[in-house]
Amino acid sequence: MVRVSVCDIPGAEFGITSDGFFELSDLPKKTAVVGAGYIAVELAGIMSELGSDVSLFIRHDKALRNFDEMISDNVTDSMEKSGITIVRQSTSKKLEVATDGSLTYETTAGTFSGFNCVIWAIGREPLTKSIKLENIVRFLIQVCSNTFIYDTKSITQNASETTGSECGQESNIVVDEFQNTSAQNVYALGDVCGKALLTPDKVLSTLLCDKRVIQLESSSSILHIRPLLSSLPPFFHPSLPPPLPPSLVFHSFCHRRGRRLAHRLFDNKPDLKLDYEDIPTVVFSHPPIGTIGLTEAEANAKYGKDKVKTYKASFSSLYFSMTERKQLTLMKLICVLPEEKVVGLHMQGQGCDEILQGFSVAIKMGATKKDFDNTVAIHPTTSEELVTLR
Repeated sequence: MVRVSVCDIPGAEFGITSDGFFELSDLPKKTAVVGAGYIAVELAGIMSELGSDVSLFIRHDKALRNFDEMISDNVTDSMEKSGITIVRQSTSKKLEVATDGSLTYETTAGTFSGFNCVIWAIGREPLTKSIKLENIVRFLIQVCSNTFIYDTKSITQNASETTGSECGQESNIVVDEFQNTSAQNVYALGDVCGKALLTPDKVLSTLLCDKRVIQLESSSSILHIRPLLSSLPPFFHPSLPPPLPPSLVFHSFCHRRGRRLAHRLFDNKPDLKLDYEDIPTVVFSHPPIGTIGLTEAEANAKYGKDKVKTYKASFSSLYFSMTERKQLTLMKLICVLPEEKVVGLHMQGQGCDEILQGFSVAIKMGATKKDFDNTVAIHPTTSEELVTLR
């Protein structure tokens, strides 16, 4: 499991995290969002669209710097055009409560006052340094036999000390492509592995030990136990409350990893694993972002700049034909010669979050630019631009 990071500065407790955002009962009149990642971008966009005066504080010159440069440049520009104030080259120094109850935020870029809410959105960190796995292991060994899945959410001590599993530089548990840790018969899933964090994989982080699969969820310090696979015999301790609905526990990416691991262990499918290549990603910014595969910089580094060819489009969709303010849609297709296999797709604009899913299937199957060209365009749509790029 992971937790939301908070700036290590005096007065940090006066701000809230992205978790606290969902507990707000009133819309803040003036909001500061600290961070440049997808959570910061999404929250800044939501608050601004709802009517709050939003300032986004970033440490560098633009947001989403790990995305394709076209996306990073455009999302920063579009936020400013929408009315969000972006404070660049900003490092936190202090957060104070003024006499009128408002918040004053001091940074290396200056001091800013009058905020009703400050949201920390600077990332998340693994809880492996405070996981106390040995107590859970002892409990499970007393209750059932050899193999378990258990959620690390409520457990406290270092995983490498208690399980013998190796932790990476950022305290992520190191796993191979089959979710094996460095400790025999111990497996790890979810954010705790530090892979594909911008996916539904975030929903669940678990550790697994061998032979019988049981999942533990923490809720107000009470542990819920239930079988991971419906084919396994049910096991419930009579003093424990009923389990949470499956929809609250699993989501697609981590669900797939968990089921593949279970099938390897119990269904005689030793080679079954999840492919991390070409995972589609959406940022629900305003407008939304859809991206899959390599950025242009990554493609150049991997294949060489002379073998990478890009196709771009920039336009205002028909959705805004009757509005005074025109919202830009940007698209980029990244191909590798000589076949012009599509290795990356990046776009931002109205509907790009929905458009991405279908094209992700094509890219996952190895589509080339010729395959895109041979597809009949549906007119008038935004998605037709992707099959008419020249």
